[in-house]
Amino acid sequence: MRHMKKYVNYILVATIVSFPLLQDGKKQFRTEAGARDDTLIKVAPDNTNINLDTIVEEVEQLPPGRSDVTARIYEFPSLHPIIVHFAIALIVVAALLEILNILIFKKDLAWVIFLMIAIGMTAAIIASEYFHPETSGLDHRATIVLQLHEEWSQRTIRLTFVCLILQLILLFVTRFSIASINLPGYRIRLTYRFIRVFIGIIAIVMLAAAYSVLKTGQYGTQLVHIEGVGPQGKFLVRD
Repeated sequence: MRHMKKYVNYILVATIVSFPLLQDGKKQFRTEAGARDDTLIKVAPDNTNINLDTIVEEVEQLPPGRSDVTARIYEFPSLHPIIVHFAIALIVVAALLEILNILIFKKDLAWVIFLMIAIGMTAAIIASEYFHPETSGLDHRATIVLQLHEEWSQRTIRLTFVCLILQLILLFVTRFSIASINLPGYRIRLTYRFIRVFIGIIAIVMLAAAYSVLKTGQYGTQLVHIEGVGPQGKFLVRD
C-alpha cells in the first residue's frame, strides 16, 4: 500500500511538470498548421482591369475543331476534282471487272459493269463540260498541259461510249439467248467461246478507256501540283 501511494505521487508530480510543456507544444502545432493552411489558400485574381478585347483575342487564338476546318460546298473554287475522281474510279474498276468476267462470265456482273460504265461516262461528261473551270493568265507550259488534259478527257468519253454500246450488245445477246446473228453473207454462231471472245474485246476497249482516264488525271494532277493551277482558286475564273 505504501508503495502504491509512492507511485501515485510520482505520477501526480510528472503530470504537473509536463502540463506546461504540453500546452506549449499544442500552441506550436496550431501555429504551424495555420501557416500551412495559409499557404494552401489561393488568392482570387483581380479581373477588374482586364480588357474585353484581350479576352476575345484569347478565344480567337484557340485551335479550330474539325467542324471549323470543314469547307462548305460553295467555298470550293471548282467542283471539277470531286466529280472527275468519281469517274476515274468507276472506269478503272469497270475495266478490271471486265477482265474478271472473261474467266467467270456472270450475267449479273455484266450488268454491274454496264452501270459502272454508264455512270462513269456521265460523270466524265459532267466534269469536262459543265464543271470544268475556265482559266486565265496561264503561261505557255501550263497552257499546253491543259490542252493535253482536255484531249485525253475527250478520248476517255469516246472510248467509254464505245464500251457502253458493246456492253449493251453483250447484255442483249445473253439476255435473250440468241443462238446466232445473221449478217449479209455471214452467220455468226453465238457459242460460249464466242461470248468470251466478245467480252475480251470489250475488256481491251475498257483498258484503253482506263488508260485514257488515268492520263487525263495525270495531266490534271500536273496542272494542280506542278503548274499551280487551281489551288485556292489561282488562275481560275469564278462566276
